[in-house]
Amino acid sequence: MTESINLFKVIVIGSAGAGKTCIVKRVAESKFDDSVLPTTGVEVDSHKFEEVLDSTGRPVTLQIWDTAGQERFRSISRAYFRKAVGVILVFSLTEKESFNEIGGWIEDAKSLCSENFEMILIGNKCDDIENREIAQKEAQELADMHKIAYIETSAKLGTNVREAFIKLAQNIVAKVDLNNDNANRQN
Repeated sequence: MTESINLFKVIVIGSAGAGKTCIVKRVAESKFDDSVLPTTGVEVDSHKFEEVLDSTGRPVTLQIWDTAGQERFRSISRAYFRKAVGVILVFSLTEKESFNEIGGWIEDAKSLCSENFEMILIGNKCDDIENREIAQKEAQELADMHKIAYIETSAKLGTNVREAFIKLAQNIVAKVDLNNDNANRQN
């Protein structure tokens, strides 16, 4: 007998150079490669999170869609938002422009993802203190304004990367369980 898979589609979005691919590689393969080429379209990976269980006790698997951040691929990337129940929105703490573009990415997610999607905002490259351009307080205020969780990561060192995915997976499961409870009450 095979165990059914509790699979949720998650997209990783944000501006070019924010570290999206490095974050995905860190969580999926536990490695960092600073020579990765920019994503041109989408790359898909899956990862099971044993520490996140659904209401039946099954571990959650996230199907992670790493999208291109360059403007010329943005219209193509938008096609991959469909049926996503989770969004990881990444900006670089060392690049103000990637932070300034967050609002546009949030609007894309709101208009293109599944109705009740969950989102987490990641400020990546927290290890690069010398080149930091965005204060934690500023990023947290933006996240609070949009009512989304915020966490700072370093794909290079692995700091908080797995924790960010776990937090998103927990939020997705909680929302799915709540929606199922509400649906059962209406029947």
